[in-house]
Parts: sequence; structure tokens; C-alpha cells
Amino acid sequence: MPVTRRGTPSRARSKSPAARSLKPSPNVRKSSSSPRTKSARKKAAVKDESDSSSQDDDSDSSLPDITDVNAILDEVEETIAAVEKTLAEGKRPRFTMDVFFYVPQFVGYFRIVCTMVSIYYAIVAQDTGGTYHKRAIVGYALSFAGDLVDGMAARKFDQSSHFGGVLDMVTDRCTTAGFIVVLTWLYTEPAVRFMLISILMLDVASHWMSMYSALKIGAHHKSNENQKRQFFLVRWYYTSYPFFACCCVGAELTYMVAFAMKFNPIGVFFYPFTHLQAFWIFAPFCAVKNLVNLVQLASAAWTIAEADKEEWNLKNVEGYELGEQDAN
Repeated sequence: MPVTRRGTPSRARSKSPAARSLKPSPNVRKSSSSPRTKSARKKAAVKDESDSSSQDDDSDSSLPDITDVNAILDEVEETIAAVEKTLAEGKRPRFTMDVFFYVPQFVGYFRIVCTMVSIYYAIVAQDTGGTYHKRAIVGYALSFAGDLVDGMAARKFDQSSHFGGVLDMVTDRCTTAGFIVVLTWLYTEPAVRFMLISILMLDVASHWMSMYSALKIGAHHKSNENQKRQFFLVRWYYTSYPFFACCCVGAELTYMVAFAMKFNPIGVFFYPFTHLQAFWIFAPFCAVKNLVNLVQLASAAWTIAEADKEEWNLKNVEGYELGEQDAN
């Protein structure tokens, strides 16, 4: 037997038939590269590519849109620029509590105190037959005078606010209503009481309706935009300051004189006129003021009804245009 270099017998070069049968045939090798196997490989490759692309999409979707980021950065820059401009002008950003401490608000708080003092001494005067009735008149007059000051303070200090406007109107209505209630205690005649209560209800209803109608169109009840929708008398009342002042001052003085007359009809608290003379001087302005309230109530009701009409037509009438006139 032949020996190898290491002394081990060498394997026979020829293999047995069984061993040759285990050798892969050329046909088997060719079957591995058959068209069917190639198509399967292509499908697997396409699937892998789609999986990887979907993973990339998922990773991209988790990132914020660059457009949104730029928009946020622009807003931040605008805010910083606005703050820098405010600080350069010597102003600082205002906070919610600052609104309650505006100068016009302090005028309103002072008016509330004067109103409470006036009502208190008016009740004392009724129970004591006139004691301290002048204090009640002075308190009411100071509260009314504050109504002339708060608006000027708001403009001077650049402190106009919605809260201040509401505070002013609520104080006006409560002051007038409280004093009229006191007058209904002093004047027990049914006709006089009915007239006073009617004036009270008209005053509250007129201003409430006017405020709501102005909010409905997004304007202040004294603004020019709102006045365009008002009747002539209401427009004149709010645009002509002398007429406005005469009506407001005359109405408030009428209530004060009526209160003073009950304790001293011939007094001269409103010198040089007696209380009775002063009453007949101021009463016509009070009457005009309440006529304006009545017209303002009707005008505000018309504005609200017109807004309801526009809202319904826009929803239900095809081709309807905002502001279209009613058909005759």
C-alpha cells in the first residue's frame, strides 16, 4: 500500500459508487439558479426595500415639520421684538392684577363708596325726618361727578379697559337705581311710585339692551360704528357732548332736588333757586333723557333682530349676501 509523507495510507483516488451517488449532480446545481428561485429573491429584496422605506417614513413622521418650526420661531421673534420695543418706550408688560389698579378704576371704587354713603344717609334721613339728608345729596353728587373724571383719567394715562367700561356702567345703573328706590319710599302716591319704578326699569333695560346689541356687532355702545345703526335721537345724544351733558346732569339733578324737596320744599340748597324752582328747571332734561332711553331700547332691539335675520338668512337662503335690505 502506498504511504504518504507522514506514513499514513493515502486515500484511494477512486471512490465507491455509493460515495459518487452522494455528490451533487449538475442538475441540482442548476436548479438552485432556476427562474423561480430568482423571482423569490427579487420579491424578498423588494420587501426589504419597502420595509426600510416605511421605517424611514416613520422616523420622518416623528420629526416636526420644518414649516411649523419656522412659524414658531417667527412668533417668538415677533414677541421678543414687541417686548423690546415696549421696554425701550419705558413701558413694561401689564399683568391681570394691573387692570384692577388703573387710575380710572380707583375713581370707580371711589364712586361706589360715595354711592353707599349716599344711600345710607338717605335711609337715615327718611327714618329721622330729614337728618343728614344733605350728606346723602353730597354723596350722590360726588358719585355722579366721578363719572366725568374716570373717562378723562383713562385717556390721560392710556388705561382704557373693558373692565373699566363695565365698572363705570354698572356703577351708574346701581347708583341711579338705589336713589330712585329711596324716592319710592318718600313719595307714596301710587302715580309717582309707578313713574319712578318705570324710569328705573327703563334705565336698566335700555342700557342692557344697548350693551348687548353693541357686543353682537363687535363694537362699543358709544362707538361710531354702533351709532350708525341707531335712530337719530340716540346718535345725537352720543355724538353731541353738550346735549349729552345737559340730559345726564339734568336727570341726576332732578333726582337730587326731588329728594331735597321732601324735607325742605323751599330750601336753597341749589342756590339761587328754591328746591321747587330747581325741580322745574331740571325736570325737562330728565324727561328728554328718559325719552332717549326709550328710543335707545327700541333701536337696540332692532339691531339685535336685524342680526338674527342676517344669521338665519346666511344659513338657510342660498345666494344671500350679508347686509341685504329687507324686501318691501
